[in-house]
Amino acid sequence: MQQWLGYRSDPNIKVCLDFSERKFHIGGVLGEKILEKLIYERKCQLTQNRRIVFKN
Repeated sequence: MQQWLGYRSDPNIKVCLDFSERKFHIGGVLGEKILEKLIYERKCQLTQNRRIVFKN
């Protein structure tokens, strides 16, 4: 993952609970870097209301 992201992450992955949907997601810098990479590679996009839409 370090090579793919170009970022050395903390071995302790932080998870956050989304209170509106009651689902966990990857939080912190690692979650942000993964999202940035997926958007850069055009595998997903972030909508105006901050929802992630994955592309096939």
